Amino acid sequence: MVSKITQSGLLSLIQAGHLARLALQQPLGDLGLEAGDDAVLLAMKKKKPVSQEMLCRKTGLEPAQLEGHIARLLARSLIVAGAGEGTDAQFFYLSKEGRLVRKRLIARWLELEAALMDELSLSQRDSLKKNLGRFVDLLLL
Repeated sequence: MVSKITQSGLLSLIQAGHLARLALQQPLGDLGLEAGDDAVLLAMKKKKPVSQEMLCRKTGLEPAQLEGHIARLLARSLIVAGAGEGTDAQFFYLSKEGRLVRKRLIARWLELEAALMDELSLSQRDSLKKNLGRFVDLLLL
């Protein structure tokens, strides 16, 4: 039975997901950031302000979870806090350094995607994306 499990598609999927996640997290460690900080940076647009509520929606993080990421990104001067016009609500903006880090993270993501997908034909890529999407939907049930 063990040999069948080690040859299963599910195990391969788990291994690939884990290794892809590690590869994407490597630049975070280099920058003194943690997993999830990238999600916040990637959810923010270049110079557009975003509220904590919107960041929660875009990242799937709860407000309590988001607070740690916000505090770390503020401390590293990657984002700037400000008040919105005519409101007491706090908004966040990417700093110049934050925009550079965001750009670096996107480049890393695209580099990894290309390394994994370039060998596949367009129809194989589409099929893989469709099947992975189906897996996600099934696992969310």
